Amino acid sequence: MHIERWPKCKKKKFGTTTEVKAKIDSALFYCQKSYLVRIEINDKKGIGYSLNNLGHISLLINNLDDAEKYFSESLQIRRQVNDKKDLAFALIDVGLINLQKNKINIAEKCLLDAHKIASEIGFPEIIKRSSHLLYQISLKKGSYEKALNYFKLHILMRDSIQNQDIKKEMLKQQFQFEYKSKASADS
Repeated sequence: MHIERWPKCKKKKFGTTTEVKAKIDSALFYCQKSYLVRIEINDKKGIGYSLNNLGHISLLINNLDDAEKYFSESLQIRRQVNDKKDLAFALIDVGLINLQKNKINIAEKCLLDAHKIASEIGFPEIIKRSSHLLYQISLKKGSYEKALNYFKLHILMRDSIQNQDIKKEMLKQQFQFEYKSKASADS
């Protein structure tokens, strides 16, 4: 009797899926535990982070309603704490979930607020993310000129961030070379 076997790729995908689910379950467990500890010690900023993490896990498992709840609660706390960078990231998360739920006007308002804060504090990563999502919204609304401008800004910020990373890596390599050269000259 011949037993048909799964192709290797299917076995691998099944194993990977099982591993990912186990990791998500584990992440959810520890994020919930962290959330409860942070509530107990009244760590407002930490509560905001825990809620944000729970929102992202909910988004991963496609539970948009829980993600929206967690992101909204995180946003409220981040407004209380008044950390502009974290507030902008929270606004992006709320904007993203509303965009996925096709609540375009709410998403646009959140993303414009995040974009404004990011521009004020000069944070390219937030400008990049908000520009990309505002580009998508502008396309949905048929505002193609706005969409093009947001797309250009997204690309500009992406390239700027990549250039910063390249410069950091080059400096690191230069320092390592100089250190090795000096060390070998000293010995």
